[in-house]
Amino acid sequence: CTRMRARPAFQIHSHLIHNKAGKKLGPVTHLFFYRPEQLFLGIAVGGLGATLGGLWYFNKLDEDKRKNIETKVKANLESINISVDKPNGTATAWAIPLPLLTTVGWAMVLAGTSLFAWNRSRLRLHYRLLERVVHFSINSVHGNKFHIRTINEVDLDRILLSNPAASASVLASVKKASITQPFLELDPDHAWLISNCFLNHLSSRFANGVLAADMGLPVHRKWYRFAITFEKDANKGRKIRVIIVSEDLLEQFKSLPEPEFECETHKARWKLIGMMSEQMHNSSANSSILLNRVQLVSPSPNTQQ
Repeated sequence: CTRMRARPAFQIHSHLIHNKAGKKLGPVTHLFFYRPEQLFLGIAVGGLGATLGGLWYFNKLDEDKRKNIETKVKANLESINISVDKPNGTATAWAIPLPLLTTVGWAMVLAGTSLFAWNRSRLRLHYRLLERVVHFSINSVHGNKFHIRTINEVDLDRILLSNPAASASVLASVKKASITQPFLELDPDHAWLISNCFLNHLSSRFANGVLAADMGLPVHRKWYRFAITFEKDANKGRKIRVIIVSEDLLEQFKSLPEPEFECETHKARWKLIGMMSEQMHNSSANSSILLNRVQLVSPSPNTQQ
């Protein structure tokens, strides 16, 4: 599509992980739970630092302690048939000084993990793999024209309150999604809880409407259904997409003519809405489609002044 529309700053996505309060998590939590390649990189850097630190400490020891350590190292290496004899008395392995061998080894691990992390990020960008991004959109028909409009885009971990087990469960469902079956089949044991997290996040976007209604101010209410998908044939970016459709549109879907599309790729989304409509009318039509119901409330224009 070539349409242009203003998008508020809060919709700009960031891959930084957040906790329940919206604060950034520390680097240790970030590494262990969310970025394994960066963890390996950290281990390599830490190991290299520890090795160099150990060598520095070894050189600071007095002569007697140093010889004692060298004797133990030599005995251990000889027990596994590695030659350690050098004219200068420095322990070696395969005729290479042990400190140099250790330093080179850690440097190779550091270079390898760095290259892996760098190329993995580039490949994911090239293939537009953004499965940790959750895209919420309203799908509607106005004047026989089909519209898809973004209302929010956020990190998956923020929706699931930075729970790594919940995120892993959703990402496992993402891997199972296919071009013909893009609806996420969530783990039955956690499907309700995970869906409720998505529902709560969506509802919070319309908190002003709920508050206005509680104050007795005029509001607009409408019932919607939403489904969570991962459309692998999407050419704009492979994200987790929450398709939000009004119940009115789903009720009337079969009687509507095919609308005009803003771009050809929207035809695939129209087919998914048809599957959602069928599921709403017949719960056994496609058991893999999990439809969630939510009422969205928006203040009337005159209440926002």
